[in-house]
Amino acid sequence: MDGIAIMKRRFKQVGGIENHGVIDHERRKKPQRLKISGLFCLLSAVAVIANIGLNACKHRFRAGSVSYIPPSNVTNELLAIFEKVISSANLLLPPGFEAYVPIILENRTILCRNSHKGNISKARIHSFIETLHVGMKSSDILANSDGTTSLPIILIESDSSGCLHRNHPHVANWLHHHPRFASRYSIHDHVDQAYFPRFAWHTPSPKYGTGWCKAIGMTGYESSRLINDQCNTWFFDCNWDRVFKNYERKYPWKSKIDRAVWRGSTTGTYAPFDDLPRAKLVKKSMGRPDIIDAGFTSFVQGWEWQNLSKQTIAASAIPFEDLMKYRAIIDIDGNTWSSRFAKLLCTNSVIIKIDPDFIEYFYEDLQPMSHYVPASLQNITKVIEYVLDKMNRRQMKAIVDSANSWCKRTITKEQMQRDAISQLKKYEALLNHMYNVSWVDEWNYVRRRIMNNIGDDLVDCS
Repeated sequence: MDGIAIMKRRFKQVGGIENHGVIDHERRKKPQRLKISGLFCLLSAVAVIANIGLNACKHRFRAGSVSYIPPSNVTNELLAIFEKVISSANLLLPPGFEAYVPIILENRTILCRNSHKGNISKARIHSFIETLHVGMKSSDILANSDGTTSLPIILIESDSSGCLHRNHPHVANWLHHHPRFASRYSIHDHVDQAYFPRFAWHTPSPKYGTGWCKAIGMTGYESSRLINDQCNTWFFDCNWDRVFKNYERKYPWKSKIDRAVWRGSTTGTYAPFDDLPRAKLVKKSMGRPDIIDAGFTSFVQGWEWQNLSKQTIAASAIPFEDLMKYRAIIDIDGNTWSSRFAKLLCTNSVIIKIDPDFIEYFYEDLQPMSHYVPASLQNITKVIEYVLDKMNRRQMKAIVDSANSWCKRTITKEQMQRDAISQLKKYEALLNHMYNVSWVDEWNYVRRRIMNNIGDDLVDCS
């Protein structure tokens, strides 16, 4: 039985609701003052010596006005996983935990293990940690009823959010090397592989329903990189208007190539190859090269060992800015979400977005046919014909202008800091909703135990 299953079984035994790890406080008695006779304590001591391990006389501390006896096994799955991964000396890949990264938010400071800091500083999630750190300097956060200022946070560094959904078998195939994930996956049900809140790069599209996935979106590392690049290019001015004027000078709207372009790798693995969404897109290009210029720049995830030259297009890479030579740029999911969608919206070409299965935190702010042109693999050819039609040129330019206005509002350091704080509040609200405010008592105990066991200090990780 794997570790998660064991925790769920123990959780159920102590009165937890198995589906979402929510503690059933109606079934759980309130902690009472411990009444232990001298004889019982003596027997307990004998039992400890005999390695039976009675803990009734240990770890007693005061929570509010009553004495609280911490559980021998942590019943809150978030805290159980948190303690497990923070006890791992080597991040970012503790076995079986899908690159979970633990941090602690205390008094507006983001803490991590000293031995973890080096790896975290090199990881993509560090962009979110930095953004959150700066945002906290000017925001009021954490409003738990007892005034606590300590919050355990799990972040997922890998491309998975932990959530699978029906009608998406390629995700199960991509995660086949995780036996725990494969055994839990069902094509008939929405499946959240983890029963606790965590931060991830993406969440499932609303078309698959809402509320079942406990992942909260992080501000994107590609957006942070884009801001830094623009600031360095424009002498720390970070002026989007100046950027867009430069784009128009280099890639004028009236001189664009009347085709839609896409470049990328063979991610999103299906079997057989022809069922890969990106392969379907490239096949459309083979049939209509007059309006679609799509090709693979690299073959990965097993496809590099196969001779695919006759059934697809191997194309040379195009520098990102040079994609703006084309009137339209296509964006499509890979293994999971497309991390460059926001970056594409900051170009001066029309963005055609293939109906995504995975979205970033900002997606709800965007409107189809206002900021981008929606499409599917079934109608992509007709959509491109519409976009390229000279009769629709004014409408397409208005979509580009609207996308650029969104970019100026959203892809800035200040707005991303506000967004990071907003996502943090969602995380805390979900934590309180799932576990009720009583998670604070258990966290106080777990934090003490962590400090006794990890062997090095918690340090500022921002």
